[in-house]
Amino acid sequence: MKPRHKNRISLEGNGMDDKAADIRKDGFVIRGAANWDLLCWEMKKLWSQPMILVFLLLCIAFQIFLAAEDRYFEPGGDYAIYVARMTKETGRRMGREFTEAMDGAGKNMRNMDAKDETLPWEKQDGEGQDRQKRNGQEQVREKQDGQKQDRQEQNEQRKEGQAQDRQDQDGQIAAQAKREQESLYRERFLRETADREDIFADYSCMKLADGLLRQFYITGLAARMMERKYEKQQEAVDLLAERKDSLDVSSAGMTQPVADALFQTQCRMLITEAMVLAMLMALSVSGSERTARTHLTVCVTRTGRKIRYVKAAAGLMSALAAYGMLAVSAVGFFALIWYPAPDWGASISSQFHHMSLAGTELPFITWKPFTIGEYLLAVVGMGSMVVMLFYVLAFCLGLWIKSAWGGFVLLILLVAVNFQVIMMAGDSLQWELYLCAQWTPAGLWWSQNQWFTDMLISGAVPWQECATAALWAALCLILLAVSFHHMKKEDIN
Repeated sequence: MKPRHKNRISLEGNGMDDKAADIRKDGFVIRGAANWDLLCWEMKKLWSQPMILVFLLLCIAFQIFLAAEDRYFEPGGDYAIYVARMTKETGRRMGREFTEAMDGAGKNMRNMDAKDETLPWEKQDGEGQDRQKRNGQEQVREKQDGQKQDRQEQNEQRKEGQAQDRQDQDGQIAAQAKREQESLYRERFLRETADREDIFADYSCMKLADGLLRQFYITGLAARMMERKYEKQQEAVDLLAERKDSLDVSSAGMTQPVADALFQTQCRMLITEAMVLAMLMALSVSGSERTARTHLTVCVTRTGRKIRYVKAAAGLMSALAAYGMLAVSAVGFFALIWYPAPDWGASISSQFHHMSLAGTELPFITWKPFTIGEYLLAVVGMGSMVVMLFYVLAFCLGLWIKSAWGGFVLLILLVAVNFQVIMMAGDSLQWELYLCAQWTPAGLWWSQNQWFTDMLISGAVPWQECATAALWAALCLILLAVSFHHMKKEDIN
């Protein structure tokens, strides 16, 4: 029987049938199955690995645990929800109208308290007398009819009546306690929002820059770059002052804990889990032939090696899909258990939200005005860039060193070295080296809680996180092209 074509090969060893694997050498055209079918096939093989699914489920469970811990095991969660309900009546912007609305809400609460001044058990006296009267009438009627009730049945009825009385009293006591708690919340809310002014009205970024330069002994090129950065930031501050964003209530005194729970706990864990999962997927698809010992069959020709293009795309799409699932579960569960807090339409630069540096609280100033919801979407979007960067780096390492676990360990070591350089440069006051070491995927991931801000001493230019992501996206594309070019000519033995 004649072969169908001299340039066609069968890839049965890679788990595909002849029909789906009939590849033409001079065009990367798959006969009998479209490129999309092969892509779906590779994604199916990747997701069929138990390791991927188990890790994904563990990540989701851990996110739920962290969100529940911040909500139910830390004090103040109920107060944040109270503030969210109050701002629907008073508005989210502090000022004269806000104060008038608070006074109106206070009068309504005092009227409700005046109606319920009697104790719960005192309210039950009338009901108890009526019940006794009815019981007496029933007894007279029974005597007239000549019927005798069993003593045990009477005792049971008496116990049921007493249990009902206790239930009613407990309900009234709980309602009274709730009103008292809300009264305390209102007093706290009034204290936290009283006499607030726009902190950006006379805010000076150059004054902050001078303080940072003196405190951390920053000189030379690093000092000049930071001065230029804070000159640019003054424009953003002036815009925030014009919009009066710092007067947004957000969650009042619970704004910082809620923001920390969302951005420093949930978002950081989301990006970290997706980053690790992306590296595992990249190393899995880049070394799948060697793991299955089919590389001698698949990579015997350049045509066979082109399947790795499809594998790379399948792994990247799977990594982004996993990131999407983790993001939906993390943000969705957080919003569910904190509802109606936080106020997603409030400004992220509220004066209740701040950054900390060396024990000093500084305003959270972004390069453009963001609401909390918009800032969350921006962070999740930038997180997808981090996931893609680490995926490409891991995939290229897997191609070069030809070992999945070896590539994973090497990538972790490179990240550790990056952090060591950052710490040593900061301790030795080598600020130029310190700033350069921030321009890496690891530095981009670590600075997540300061994205789209001046990043304090870790930032050298405006929008540094965007510039870092763009730079490394270009470098990763070059690295990927070089890796694929090397793969075409490498010795497969």
